[in-house]
Amino acid sequence: MGVFSSPLQVGCRFTSGFGRRWGTLHAGADYGPPTPGQTGVPVRAVHGGKILATGYGYGRATDRIPYHSGRYVWQDIGVHGGDRMRIFYGHLANTTVKAGQRVVAGQIIGYMGGSGASGENHFAVHLHIGVSINHSKPVQAWNARTNAGWTDPVRWLRSKGITVGSTAPRKPGTTTTANTASGGTTPTSGVVYTSRRNAPVMRGTGKNAKKHAQQPTAQNYKLRVTGTKGKNKSWLRIAWKGGTAWIKAAHVSSKKTPALMYTTKAGVEMFANRGANKRRVDVLHSKGYAVVLIERQKSWARIRAKKKTAWVPWAHLSNTK
Repeated sequence: MGVFSSPLQVGCRFTSGFGRRWGTLHAGADYGPPTPGQTGVPVRAVHGGKILATGYGYGRATDRIPYHSGRYVWQDIGVHGGDRMRIFYGHLANTTVKAGQRVVAGQIIGYMGGSGASGENHFAVHLHIGVSINHSKPVQAWNARTNAGWTDPVRWLRSKGITVGSTAPRKPGTTTTANTASGGTTPTSGVVYTSRRNAPVMRGTGKNAKKHAQQPTAQNYKLRVTGTKGKNKSWLRIAWKGGTAWIKAAHVSSKKTPALMYTTKAGVEMFANRGANKRRVDVLHSKGYAVVLIERQKSWARIRAKKKTAWVPWAHLSNTK
């Protein structure tokens, strides 16, 4: 059977059920964010499996996933109880996976949105989730005679011990734990990622450490930890460019920097450039405004918001609202 996860965080609201609606089959269940209109709510895989397709539907029978509109993820989660199960996640704001990728239960695959039939924000922000039995391109409700088609996600998830909105999503398995910089313990082995650009990779540790000839220029650069040293394991030995080197634990994270962040105050200014001649291009009026983080450079962050790419002060962004 494997491990199952709620696709949404605690507090999300059930808004529409499975069945006939407006003369057609509503082949799934809808869930809204904790606060109506709230953006940035992650959508997680309900089970491990393979991503079959991602894309944008237009509500036509000829679409890859027929009769659904908006941005979607289509996932195969394998055989359960003798039935081949596939999951549809619809009306997303954006996706974080691609076709052919394998994911685990609880892994973020996209973010709740309102994409759909008559434009990018035709619907109120919500997730449409559909559960398909024994059919790679389902168009009808499940029935006992054919044992194929869509089934009620609410009942199906409850049979797995999950009530969306009340059951917390599963944390996907990781090879390391959080580092000291984020208040956890330092990873002693496995994969870590640089938490900043040009994080210093050193030959040696402590006062006698010297910079390695090459540095990981990108944020979220993937490294493999092979050992530790120093008080509170403050230095990590990493496999690096065919050899080994050292990096301070404070410069790495067990997780990649989140793509989605939020403003910590109203009126955060967006700049085309930095320095004495910086030019303002826009302003993010509200506290908790969702932006996409591209990179961090010391006290500045390059973001994407309002269909623009710009710089904002790092101190004005947070991982949570």
